[in-house]
Amino acid sequence: IQPIIEYLSEHDEINTKTAMNLTGKSSSTVWRYLNKLCEVGVLTQTGKTNKAVYKRCFTTDKQLEEN
Repeated sequence: IQPIIEYLSEHDEINTKTAMNLTGKSSSTVWRYLNKLCEVGVLTQTGKTNKAVYKRCFTTDKQLEEN
């Protein structure tokens, strides 16, 4: 999950394909990771199945500095 969290520190959203590339894990494993992050309030899911996009629910310190 750590590569996904690191990616989200600089990006507002992620999809399954990107998460698979970052982690080297299968789509079903990545789906479980992303759903767990949704359950704990880190992400919200928009769309269904292969078209799903997971949007970050938190703001990074870097974004706060820019505003």
